[in-house]
Amino acid sequence: MPISLFANYEVVVLKVARVVLLVIATITFLATIGIIAWLAFTWIKPAGTNYRDIMSVPVYEPIESAWQSTSSSGRTDEVIQTKLPPVMNETIATIDSLYQLVGREEPKFSERDDLEQFYTELVAPFDDFEKPNSYATEFLLDLTRFVKSMTEDELLKRIVDVDMRTTTIVDTIFKFRDDYEINLRGALATSADRSATHGRNKTLTSMVTLQVLSVCVTVFVVSTVCLLGFHMSMQRQGQVAPFNSMNANHENT
Repeated sequence: MPISLFANYEVVVLKVARVVLLVIATITFLATIGIIAWLAFTWIKPAGTNYRDIMSVPVYEPIESAWQSTSSSGRTDEVIQTKLPPVMNETIATIDSLYQLVGREEPKFSERDDLEQFYTELVAPFDDFEKPNSYATEFLLDLTRFVKSMTEDELLKRIVDVDMRTTTIVDTIFKFRDDYEINLRGALATSADRSATHGRNKTLTSMVTLQVLSVCVTVFVVSTVCLLGFHMSMQRQGQVAPFNSMNANHENT
């Protein structure tokens, strides 16, 4: 009687252990697939940070102080044809809208004879950057939007002295350029720092994930081997029909 009781207890333990091992093997198998998919997504996903999402582009602030108006010089110069990027030509055309208002006899900004020098000095600081053409182009695009805001300043339009108005416009544009350069350098430094931090974090996270993955694979293999051993042991005790005999019975039915 005690021997029979012990045998029944052993069978129950083996069945429970078999179910537990089956559950563990299933969980670790699904976890392994999930971890591999997560690792693949993590390394495929770009780690770079766009500096444009960080950078603050300066905005135009209207003139607040009053200006003493004087008579305009009324000089007329020939229009100088210069070779400038299209976006710069668009900016200059926008600045021209601040001239010859209400019938004023005055030359436009585009009639200046130093437009090429003006453009060269404007984009000169971007030559120090790694991608000067790219940053200079983005600067000119932002400058176009900035100048459009400038043309809405009614006080600026009321400056009768054309030289004073031109000086104010040029100084404002160069101040925008200086602030833009400072913000750009800060945004690039922040972006590089975030990218480096993200790369370190990704590497560290991947190492921890690989360790968890190795544990899952080990547990899966061990549980599968133990499950196979329990299955063979129960086959020898007649608790589980052999695989071949199960197939034969199935075919006979």
